[in-house]
Amino acid sequence: MSYAQLSNFSVDDENFNYIESIDSENFSQIKNSISNSQRGYSAGNPMQPCIGYPVFKHELIAKTGLKYSMLKPIFIIPIDIDTNEMLDIRLNFEAIKAILSTSNLSTILEEANSISKLLELHINSDNISLINDMLVKLKNEKADWPWSKNFSVYDNDTNLSKNDNNDLIYNIAIYAGMEQSKYTRGLESELQSLSKMSKKEIEGTALFDWLYPTKIT
Repeated sequence: MSYAQLSNFSVDDENFNYIESIDSENFSQIKNSISNSQRGYSAGNPMQPCIGYPVFKHELIAKTGLKYSMLKPIFIIPIDIDTNEMLDIRLNFEAIKAILSTSNLSTILEEANSISKLLELHINSDNISLINDMLVKLKNEKADWPWSKNFSVYDNDTNLSKNDNNDLIYNIAIYAGMEQSKYTRGLESELQSLSKMSKKEIEGTALFDWLYPTKIT
């Protein structure tokens, strides 16, 4: 995934402009790549511009023994590709799956539902300025999650592409093109019923492909 780190993410400042926190050349390259994917000019599914924050850097090991890292933002903020406006705050189920190291559907949904209720996402998701307050609540509630050292301060020193410290949550925001969401806003409550379904019952669905992706060999 091509991405650019933001130099800060002071969304509680009314004058904050996330574009000014991104290297202009990187921003243009990533935005052009996203536009091409939406027009079908590049391979793969259409991408949507997003900000991911904070970021869980997750280490994976292929069957060949090769180690590689993946970035899993806890919150995803979709961006309108025409206006560059940040739209709303969404909880990233894939980050929860990676942090908990589980593919158990019931566990993932229960955790997501618990977090959604804690942060009152059903009424707060449109207010981007609340994301830092949400993060404080989340960190206090999930003290056992692998938060990086000095997480309370935005990390403008760590370069995620060069840092070898994996399986930590970094107080860093990234701008990237992400595959258009496999679930929609507000769908969390509807997904609760799926927690009672077995792996066999959802086989062949998009949800199955998301929860049990083909492993890289």
